[in-house]
Amino acid sequence: MAAPESDSIRPKHPLWIRWTHWINFPLLALMVFSGAEIYWANDIYTPFVPDEVYRALGLNNRLADGMALHFAAAWVFVVNGGAYLLYLAISGAWREVAPRPAHFREALHVALHDLGLRPALPPQGKFNAAQRLAYCGVLIMAALAVASGLAIYKPVQLGWLRSILGGYEAARLEHFLMAAGIVAFFAVHVAQVIRAGWGAFRAMVTGFEVQPDPAAGLSEWRRRSRRAFLVAGAAGATGALGLAWVFTRAEDNGLPWPLRAAHRANERLWRGVYRGNRLGESPVAPPAGAPFRVNGDLGLTEELDAADLDAWRLTVTTPGAGRGATLTLADLRGMPQTETTEVFKCIEGWSEPIAYRGVRFSDFLAATGAGTRDGRPWAPGMPEASLYPYVGLETPDAQYYVSLDMESALHPKTLLAFEINGLPLSDEHGAPLRLIVPVKYGIKSIKRIGRIFFAAERPQDYWAEQGYDWYAGL
Repeated sequence: MAAPESDSIRPKHPLWIRWTHWINFPLLALMVFSGAEIYWANDIYTPFVPDEVYRALGLNNRLADGMALHFAAAWVFVVNGGAYLLYLAISGAWREVAPRPAHFREALHVALHDLGLRPALPPQGKFNAAQRLAYCGVLIMAALAVASGLAIYKPVQLGWLRSILGGYEAARLEHFLMAAGIVAFFAVHVAQVIRAGWGAFRAMVTGFEVQPDPAAGLSEWRRRSRRAFLVAGAAGATGALGLAWVFTRAEDNGLPWPLRAAHRANERLWRGVYRGNRLGESPVAPPAGAPFRVNGDLGLTEELDAADLDAWRLTVTTPGAGRGATLTLADLRGMPQTETTEVFKCIEGWSEPIAYRGVRFSDFLAATGAGTRDGRPWAPGMPEASLYPYVGLETPDAQYYVSLDMESALHPKTLLAFEINGLPLSDEHGAPLRLIVPVKYGIKSIKRIGRIFFAAERPQDYWAEQGYDWYAGL
């Protein structure tokens, strides 16, 4: 760009603001893209968008990838946003962004001027009234996006947050609207920067703006501009190479190992912060016989008739000689039974209240003596060290298998269920026995259980091998 013969340098954007601003740019792109991969699995707000659009954008059937990337990038987004807010608070720069009552009227004048409907602008500071409202508004939207995202990511553990936001479905809608609002802000922001010209863009990269000053020359601002753009370019290239590095690493259960490591880090965080009952919602029971959505038939290779159900057996295995057992459905029905109504939450994003009847997994352990290291039946207050830490479950054909932590298996609402909505399980819902784990996504609630076993090491899990989070906790 040809510059005037005499300019002077005036500071405009501090280094901390610039770094958090530019780090946020690729993070938001990753969050929006991975969020779209998640949303595609249950696109209830935009059913008019053809599936071909999602396929053209590379979003088709990539729920596991989207969740892994979204949950990893989200923490970086939160840390970066926190750093930005911390700087605003400590430095006092929040005064430059926070709007005052008079700014609402002035923002309208700015908008009219930008549309060519008003000849003059109100007095301009570092940020005009419209910018203050927009920047403050996007900070609020980002905070609500994070809050609603956490509420739908952990609706049981963060039940208080889910309730504040109006429930699971309301939080999901709020998250979608906040994301759409942030994308709209981003589009307008880029358009305004283009309209403002090269100087505005350069100021956000270099931190200074150039003002006419007959006493100053060009060499200093050119040197500083060159250095700032070189640093920005190197940082951008490093970020792009880092992302490429992540996606070219060796796979670990269907994901590049850095993303799998992020899943495990999330698991350690949530298992460490929240322990105990995590009772979740208390929905109204649906009418007896109410239909329930069918989703998936893994392991249901054969239709079972009455004779098949009579012949069905559950194999239970605990390490150690003589620790095996074979149970019939009548054996299970002879154990203490429990009725509960829970919200079944699918990993695709839909949910539905369902009434279950069955045997608490804890009562099952108490009745059979399975799962303990010394053969004593489970009893409340038994030390964790007395139990095997993992439970594995398989369908009779061993084509579908899940595993879960013993803590979740012993949750008071985890059931070996044989009835749904007042009726015996149908073939498509996993007759004669299925698992219900209200503190997990539905991928853990295996249908048609044929074998239960206990282990000191984490058993295989079908969906974890497809790239999903093994813990799958709510």
